[in-house]
Amino acid sequence: MRKTTACRSCGAEIIFLKTEKGKLIPVDAETVTEGDELFDSKGGHVSHFATCDDPQQFRRSN
Repeated sequence: MRKTTACRSCGAEIIFLKTEKGKLIPVDAETVTEGDELFDSKGGHVSHFATCDDPQQFRRSN
């Protein structure tokens, strides 16, 4: 499986996946399966911004 990392805010295990536009997004690790490369909210991936205790600390503006 892909390498997980701990969120610097809440400590949850996350994996970074690419969006369709090529940007990286933190995703809750338990929602990612082997071989997943692109973020797909309809495919079951959950953005860590939706579950983190302090997502604004790391969210970037476009």
